[in-house]
Amino acid sequence: MLLGWLASGLLVTWFGGAPTSSATPHPEAGGRVLEIRSYNLKPGARGEFHRLVLTTLPLLQAHGIEVVGFGPSLHDTTTYYLVRAFTDLTERARQEEAFYGSREWREGRREQVLALIENYTTLVLPDTFLNEPRRGTSRTEGPCSPPTPGEARATVERLNRDYLRAAGSHDWGWYRDHLSDSVVVVLGSGRRVGKSGFLKLVRDNSSVPTTYGLRNVTLRAFGLVVQADADAPWERSDGTRGVSRYIDTYAWIDCRWQVISAQITLLPPG
Repeated sequence: MLLGWLASGLLVTWFGGAPTSSATPHPEAGGRVLEIRSYNLKPGARGEFHRLVLTTLPLLQAHGIEVVGFGPSLHDTTTYYLVRAFTDLTERARQEEAFYGSREWREGRREQVLALIENYTTLVLPDTFLNEPRRGTSRTEGPCSPPTPGEARATVERLNRDYLRAAGSHDWGWYRDHLSDSVVVVLGSGRRVGKSGFLKLVRDNSSVPTTYGLRNVTLRAFGLVVQADADAPWERSDGTRGVSRYIDTYAWIDCRWQVISAQITLLPPG
């Protein structure tokens, strides 16, 4: 989670469709990829949203987009997921640009779909990460097994608290150990920052908050990926206060949970 000192520089991409042409693919993302979208829908809208997804599937297939899975989340009544697969990042950009730019989408279902969505997040991963932990080995012991859903939620819940503790105590070593080497942070300018860029950014900033709170925590599990979102009230040493709303995404990679993406917005006062 990126916290209060970065709030003015980060942007959550809630709306839109195809990847922007200025986005720079991660250097290691050269093969088949999975795109996971998590939608936060308006109350009572999920049934209609599901109907629209079903009627949109033929249009997606017509543009060569493979839909791996979709449906309502089990943990509440407003979350919905959509998982799509692409040959690589370049093909994802091409296919989604064609789909979201098509007349059938723009003049057909676009406004109906967007009217049902409060916000959404997009995560793109190599499709190999789901299988690697099953055949991987622990850094300290022998072969490891993927965690159960209960174990996953309990561990990420603890890591979520530890993230705040590390921020308040300036424990940058925690970030070094728990951020994936391929973690992606999207700045408000649209610039993507990797792990080294993020660590440099937070180390060089002099206005880091010294205390944090935690409220409205929600965990969403998608197999070996868990999203944690919450509100984090914070205060700097000069008395400045604010509240950041964040979403962290953890993935089970190399037999441990790692932060693979982080997004945040600074809530308005009041």
